[in-house]
Amino acid sequence: MLPSKGKINEVHKNLRFRWIQIEISSLCQASCIYCPHTSYRKFWQGRFIPEDLFSKLVKLFPCSDLIFLQGWGEPLLHPKFFDFVRMAKQCGSMVGTTTNGMLINKDLAERLVDSGIDIVSFSLTGSSYKNDLIRRGTSIDHVLKAMEWVREERERQGLSTPRIHVAYLLLKSMLPELENLPSVVADAGAEKIVISTLSLVPDPALKKEEVFTSEEKWKEESEELNTLVRKYIFKESHKWLGKVEVDIETKKVSPKRGRKKFIQCPERPVDSFFVGSDGKVSPCVFLGLPVKPPPSEIFSFDFGYLSSVPNAEKIWLRPSYQAFRENFLKGELPFPCFKCARRGTTYQKIS
Repeated sequence: MLPSKGKINEVHKNLRFRWIQIEISSLCQASCIYCPHTSYRKFWQGRFIPEDLFSKLVKLFPCSDLIFLQGWGEPLLHPKFFDFVRMAKQCGSMVGTTTNGMLINKDLAERLVDSGIDIVSFSLTGSSYKNDLIRRGTSIDHVLKAMEWVREERERQGLSTPRIHVAYLLLKSMLPELENLPSVVADAGAEKIVISTLSLVPDPALKKEEVFTSEEKWKEESEELNTLVRKYIFKESHKWLGKVEVDIETKKVSPKRGRKKFIQCPERPVDSFFVGSDGKVSPCVFLGLPVKPPPSEIFSFDFGYLSSVPNAEKIWLRPSYQAFRENFLKGELPFPCFKCARRGTTYQKIS
């Protein structure tokens, strides 16, 4: 049962979140070579979030700018996906998800548009068949067709949502694939591309695919990446410029003050949080991998489980969680954040 908006605002009037990210599924039918779901298969805890745990988050939805239904699995596998979208939309929230696109057909595209979801982001790691070699179990041809189906249904209904995004993971060896990326996805209906690099390296064989290798080289590597991306992306800009936005990851180095030197974080742990499919509440998705026991190179960091409290607010307001956020704002990072490859990361618009 959904609470009344007035009652929610009275109870949570002092709370405000940039987003609440919810891993509704840690199961996935793909086997991307860079994903921990593949590398840590023997440790992986594949599950769907139970509806009763999801319901414990609902009271906070009106306090959040965005509810994002995505974690380390494929959200559309969850049989309650559209129920969860409806629950969030009834609270007046913006709702988004990231999908591998393989489950989308014309009927599901219609359901996505009918649901009122605001953003559907499609994962890619290439602009040709090479994507399929990396993202095993997926097909770029099908993903592009899925984008088209969503766009066509949206246009048929005369709507502006869902906005179609591309979540693009850039591997170093795949830089040339950027040349055709904007035009290929723009033709399919994408309006925005967000290019990220490999932050979590679950397999040592993937170290060569890292764009950012060490903090001492961040400035140099950021400049090099920016130059290379522009070289490839703008080569065919006449085909897509004005149709699709492109944001790219970069690194911002702060003055060194011991552990206080890296406080830039795109996961926004001071005004956002992540909920795993087991109900575990963590500062971000990178600290909430569904692996058990976690391999030595993986950091797990949480402030409790939804199953142990009546609602998520109880965890957010715990003294230990409040202290974490206060210390983070002061630049006093806990060890998992200090060691995280996402530290110092920001995004800049290049088109």
